[in-house]
Amino acid sequence: MEEYGEDYIAETKDLFQSFAEHANPDLSPVVDAIVHALLSPQPQARYYAGPGIGLMYFIHSYCPLSISNRFLQKLFVKKTLMPRALRKQSGLEANLSLNNNNDEKLQPL
Repeated sequence: MEEYGEDYIAETKDLFQSFAEHANPDLSPVVDAIVHALLSPQPQARYYAGPGIGLMYFIHSYCPLSISNRFLQKLFVKKTLMPRALRKQSGLEANLSLNNNNDEKLQPL
């Protein structure tokens, strides 16, 4: 708590709860993919458990790492605060707000 800060922890908790609210409650595609992978005499290299997952695998597999990281970070990481220790280390104010369009701010060094 001391190194991350209460505001960072609260924001992370809210982000996870937001993801949980939008998640599909039907886990059968995931369970079906796992069962198929375990029971198949010739399992596939990858299993896609739901629509849109294939696009993520494609981007991660065929795009340069910098592009895939930027895309996936913009899609999933909606953080606006840095951990408290990084704010102190970089000399930034405690209420610094990050903009996801400027990833350089995530790296205080």
